Amino acid sequence: MSMKEPSPRRRVKFNGTFTEEVRRLIKRKREELGLPYLAIAEYFKINWSTFRKWESGETVNCGLRHRPIVEAFINGDLDDELRSLYASNSTTYSAATPRKVCQA
Repeated sequence: MSMKEPSPRRRVKFNGTFTEEVRRLIKRKREELGLPYLAIAEYFKINWSTFRKWESGETVNCGLRHRPIVEAFINGDLDDELRSLYASNSTTYSAATPRKVCQA
């Protein structure tokens, strides 16, 4: 009796439109990695509220330069790198809060 190898997970193609499925996948991936908006936003080189809007549905599309990185993020291609960059067992208040709020 031979064991079946698990089939590779279906890769998601991202065309720049934040559909309900894409928003759900983005949120699931961020939570799976245990990263706050600020950490992801720094990695993407965007404002933290932009990422939050992508995830919440307030923004429908993103620019061309972000499409490949969003697709890679959704598909788990960045997991190891993000885990190593932001490895922490707990998130402190200041790490999860935008810099301007911390400086107030």
